Amino acid sequence: MRFSRRSAGSPVMVALVAALAGFPALGGPEHRLISEGNEAFAREEFEAAAAHYQQALDKAPTLSEAAYNRACALVALEQFDLVPDLLRTADLYAPTDDARGRARYNLGAAFYRAGQAMTAEDPKEAIGRFKAAAAAFKAAVRVNAEDVEAKKALELSRRAIKLIEDQLAMPQNLRNLANDQRQQGEQGEGQQEGEQGEGDAPPPQEGEQGQQGEQGEKGQQGAQGQAPGGRGRDRAQEMRETIEQARDQGVQTDPQNQPGAEQDIREAEEAMKGGSPEDAARELDEAAEKLERAQQQQQQQSQQQGDQQRGENGQEGDEPGEDGPESESAVDHIIKQLLEKERDERERRMQYLNPRRPVRARVDKDW
Repeated sequence: MRFSRRSAGSPVMVALVAALAGFPALGGPEHRLISEGNEAFAREEFEAAAAHYQQALDKAPTLSEAAYNRACALVALEQFDLVPDLLRTADLYAPTDDARGRARYNLGAAFYRAGQAMTAEDPKEAIGRFKAAAAAFKAAVRVNAEDVEAKKALELSRRAIKLIEDQLAMPQNLRNLANDQRQQGEQGEGQQEGEQGEGDAPPPQEGEQGQQGEQGEKGQQGAQGQAPGGRGRDRAQEMRETIEQARDQGVQTDPQNQPGAEQDIREAEEAMKGGSPEDAARELDEAAEKLERAQQQQQQQSQQQGDQQRGENGQEGDEPGEDGPESESAVDHIIKQLLEKERDERERRMQYLNPRRPVRARVDKDW
């Protein structure tokens, strides 16, 4: 069963696989604790459920069901720090492929929600979380190719990465479009001056009249085929739709300033439609300025957090960005382990299909 807390109008959330109740109860104290935890989980008493599952793990550290269910309870409490380790334990000691697939799916869901939670604060770090989510969902599909939810979640993770990257590039793209509009306005003014100058020139000869007639017809056809500001409006609309899609998916990099920038872009579209490229350029610059200020603040905060983490780890002398924050390297490590596990599983399948195929040495890892 999957459960989601999404309400009408709220961002897209990847649903979690709920706590397990399908493992056979063997009658030991750890299994009774799991049953008590499941009852608390069903009542949405997640703190109590997490405590019961932890007590079960204290008695049996490799009990996959207890690790899995505790991870579910912590995700429901939006406490993500311990979730990856718990789900890796659940996967490593899972008694069935179905349980293993659920553990991997929920690992992806945990990373996905963590990415949503930190997108506005640190978009680049959030991209790392969504990459880890995508790797986990892909690993879940490897176990069960018929898992439609995992495939959808994989696509959502990839889409979240693209949306964040597009938002980070948006200020520069707005500046580029504003410059294009200014150039278009200057070209229009030069064309008007040229037409006025032609009024004082001597009448053209017969051959020249024919050429001008052909050029005039081509110009009229081009003007009829291209609406005012057509390409520029398309580009502006794409950027505005990026903001809308990011809001719908819960991955806005700047929820405070993007609504104002969105309105500026809309007004720029109207100015382009009305044939006023100078006004459009001004609106686009205003939108870019709003988003640039927010990005500068995010970079400063990220830098300060990185300096603080390095100071806590006794690395104050290191240059910023050499190794990156500890959390980022941990995410990269998880992604690497997931990909290695997928490769190992592929090797085993190939060996089964072709027994003569040599198998490279393999070391089991707790991913």
